[in-house]
Amino acid sequence: MAFVGIAILGVVGVFAYLQQPVFGELPSSERLARIEHSPNHADGVFRNQIDTPMKTTDQSELSMWMETLFGEKGQPRPPGAIPA
Repeated sequence: MAFVGIAILGVVGVFAYLQQPVFGELPSSERLARIEHSPNHADGVFRNQIDTPMKTTDQSELSMWMETLFGEKGQPRPPGAIPA
């Protein structure tokens, strides 16, 4: 029972933290009207002016994950001290 209480307290805490102004808010009145009149705004969403593909290669998603996780790492550490 204590675990459930702690979990609920954690969820409430995260929710309260995410309500801070730094995380933004939904646009209202004047700002919303300005957004809706933007040439990039159509059908309730923004559209890129230039088509931007989600994938830039013909490689399958599985092979990309395999390469990322298990492929050659190159040189992960510098050969010498970095001057500071």
